Amino acid sequence: MLSFLPMELPVCCRFFLWSYQYVFVSSYGVTSMFSFLPMELPVYFFTSALFVLASIFGLVCQTHSSFRRKLIQSEWEEYFGDDFEAYKGHFDGSNTTNTTIPPLPEMVSTKLDYLYYIEFITVAYFTVEIITRFVLFPYKYTSFFCDFLNLVDIFSLVVMFSIYFANLANPKDKYEASIYDIIHCLQIVRIFRLFRLVKNLTGFRVLMYAVRASGLEVLLMSMFFVVGMLMFGAFAFFSGDTAFPSIPDSFWWAVVTMTTVGYGDMVPTIGLSKCIGGLCAITGVCLLSITIPIFVNNFVMFTTIQKVWRTASEKGYANVSKTRQHSSHKAVPHTKETPQPV
Repeated sequence: MLSFLPMELPVCCRFFLWSYQYVFVSSYGVTSMFSFLPMELPVYFFTSALFVLASIFGLVCQTHSSFRRKLIQSEWEEYFGDDFEAYKGHFDGSNTTNTTIPPLPEMVSTKLDYLYYIEFITVAYFTVEIITRFVLFPYKYTSFFCDFLNLVDIFSLVVMFSIYFANLANPKDKYEASIYDIIHCLQIVRIFRLFRLVKNLTGFRVLMYAVRASGLEVLLMSMFFVVGMLMFGAFAFFSGDTAFPSIPDSFWWAVVTMTTVGYGDMVPTIGLSKCIGGLCAITGVCLLSITIPIFVNNFVMFTTIQKVWRTASEKGYANVSKTRQHSSHKAVPHTKETPQPV
């Protein structure tokens, strides 16, 4: 248990609050929540979903030109720092008479203001939420860090706060490429918060069970694809076709052909390489047609099991109540007693 919590918050109280806030939301789907859970739980679920979507919206839109703007004077001062005096003429109108003023960089821009507000609000919400979940966690705190979604939340928050501290140390990095772009790239982890929205859906859970059950078949298919890629890639390169400059490039062509995608960036041009390409495509189709139905059958099987289990769970209470009612009104047979002598 969490030994650092105050005595005024006993274990039973923590367990109740944790169950009320998190366990029910994680254990039941949206349909089940609406059927028998209190109204606060759907409100909490959809509030969390709204913040997840807002966080992803801010991450995606900040990379598009429609959601970016040019810098204002205060931001240019922050960008240039002590060198701003050399560019000051662009803002006081003296650049029309003084031609020695260097031009402003054209590729420098920043995201719109409301995207900053969305980012700050979502970071604050996720920070409060992860702290609350950690404080109310009723089990050993080591189990808390074994949850994938908890690790995603912690890692994404660490990335965001690292970006804030890096921008405070060097404000110019907010507006141009720098070594801190590696940290910015780690923001892609925020996409994994989408699992919060789909993990409660029955279809998603059935899909995960089907993937686990088909692990061996997927492994075999991957192995066969690797063998086919090596074979047909080497054959295409040694066929003498100039369309394949190297064996790694031929590997790319083999993968695209075996998966029937066919981007068209590399095309065989001679008869021998065309024959190799035809065999490569036929082999890919055969591999896909053999392994994909296995995964589909597992998915259908788990879907059927889920439907049967749901139907049985819905009718279970009714059957039990009918059985008890029938047994309570069952007639008791009358036994004739033999009179005893006085």
